Amino acid sequence: MIGLFNHDGTFFMVESPDVDLKVLMREDVRSLDVTEEMGMMDQGSITFFDRADYYSRVLRPGVKLDIGWGINLTGGQQLKRNKVRVVVNSPGGSGSAQGEKTYTCAFMSLGFRGDRSVVWYEAGTRADVVATVMTKLGVVKQEIDFLRGNEPLTAGTKVCQFESDYAFLVRMANEWRCAFRMGLASDGSIAATFVDYSKLGGSKFAAWVGGGAASVHLEWSGSVVGNRIEYSGKANVLSYTWKDNSADSANGDGTRMVIVDGVPQFYRQVVEGETVKTYRLVPERIEQELGGHDVATRTSILMDYLGAKDFEQVKRFFVEDAVTTAPQGSGIIVNASMIGDPTLTAGLVATFGAGFPDRVGAADRTWWVRKAEHKIDLSGYFTDLEIADAYSFSPTGELLYPSTS
Repeated sequence: MIGLFNHDGTFFMVESPDVDLKVLMREDVRSLDVTEEMGMMDQGSITFFDRADYYSRVLRPGVKLDIGWGINLTGGQQLKRNKVRVVVNSPGGSGSAQGEKTYTCAFMSLGFRGDRSVVWYEAGTRADVVATVMTKLGVVKQEIDFLRGNEPLTAGTKVCQFESDYAFLVRMANEWRCAFRMGLASDGSIAATFVDYSKLGGSKFAAWVGGGAASVHLEWSGSVVGNRIEYSGKANVLSYTWKDNSADSANGDGTRMVIVDGVPQFYRQVVEGETVKTYRLVPERIEQELGGHDVATRTSILMDYLGAKDFEQVKRFFVEDAVTTAPQGSGIIVNASMIGDPTLTAGLVATFGAGFPDRVGAADRTWWVRKAEHKIDLSGYFTDLEIADAYSFSPTGELLYPSTS
């Protein structure tokens, strides 16, 4: 076991079932970076000074590591994250002009992948499918609660798994607009959540994994009083940025095709004010307008359709359809850098206090931690959070912000 202890009492531990790490020198360990993200396997990197190219020989791709980290508190107590089993992949090194060699072991929790198989699910409910696959993955603590979970599967609505168990759950979460993540609980068992984003407020997953509360409250500074800022004394955010991406939902084609009883149907999602309306294409309306014209005229009309720059120009061929969707949400993404805290993890519900604009943390929606990155080096321990509102996914299933994965 090795550890890095800093002036603020932070540390991490590394063990391996494949390699004896007792010979590793603590002063050779330079940094640890662990990223936990919804719908992604935990990943990160650990960097060593590698003077004699020892670590590059020992820690090869495929070597398993058990990594944990935490904080030494006063009175001998600790806040710590249970060690997570990861696998070294894509390692690399460098040499500086000053003669320093470093070796960086990138890693990922590939043990969560499960088996790759082709399976058709056409019985039970959607929630039953999720539970079945979670059980195959060895998930002991299962949290499954989503709106479409009770929908029955039949020969006409069956779903197919053609990838690994983990990748299948990621795909189903995207299609069914759910939050999904797997992690190691504080008691060492595997935990997983598969819930509607709006239900993260009642989720137990973050507490299972982080060992703390299911929510985090963020405060940056305080309130402006006269010509000065008065701090509340609860500030825990070092810095933050935020961006409103809601207008992105109006970009792109906003169109999707759905096969219903073997017949393709085309839908167009349009942002109108604070809501998203869904329109279904009615091919018969196009046929009626084209009817009675010769080939040249029909071709000219079709070219006008294809050259339309605005939905209003072709809206007459669509009918507004009743499609149940989630609210649009704000599309606001907040990135906050905080003092390191091992209890912070992806899936937490976030609330905002002093120092944030009123648009950030609006009370009419759920704000959740999409990504948590824990970074420990000789300068200390810091945790960066990426926070979104519960409906930063549009009703079309498309992200309202660019993915950084």
